[in-house]
Amino acid sequence: MIAAASPLESFHRYQAVWDPEELKQVLRDLERMSERSGVKQFEGSRRYERKPCSGVVFVRPHRDTRLRCGSRASLEIVARNLSQSGIGVLAPMQFESAEISKEPILRALDVFRDGALLEIGLKRSCGKSLWLSATVVRARIVQHDFLDIGLKFNSRLNVPEALENE
Repeated sequence: MIAAASPLESFHRYQAVWDPEELKQVLRDLERMSERSGVKQFEGSRRYERKPCSGVVFVRPHRDTRLRCGSRASLEIVARNLSQSGIGVLAPMQFESAEISKEPILRALDVFRDGALLEIGLKRSCGKSLWLSATVVRARIVQHDFLDIGLKFNSRLNVPEALENE
């Protein structure tokens, strides 16, 4: 199931509230913890192999979730790893409006709650975004108040392959 926004839909852009240096440190520490805790040993038992992935991931809460102004929130978070069936991402605990507005700060725990449906935009090699429907399967708070999130794609598309092809 590939998500496509209606041309009449409006989006309100939110930006991450985080320190870029802390973000780099958290990403390094999570990778180091994965190696030490033996998470790599489970890779063979996974249905699809996880591969390191970095870059911006665009997130839009489900179409039914609207802001007070009637538009939908559009967030940017950071990818950690990618497989055919899902993606691991990192988000701050809060997002603030990128524009001057009366829209409140968004709490990541409200957006990325277990079972939440989201639209995910992944950058393709051609520069365009590939939009997919995804479900939150894991959201846990890690150091420096970041949220480590696991998203399962709701399609049978081979996502890594689709990102490489136009």
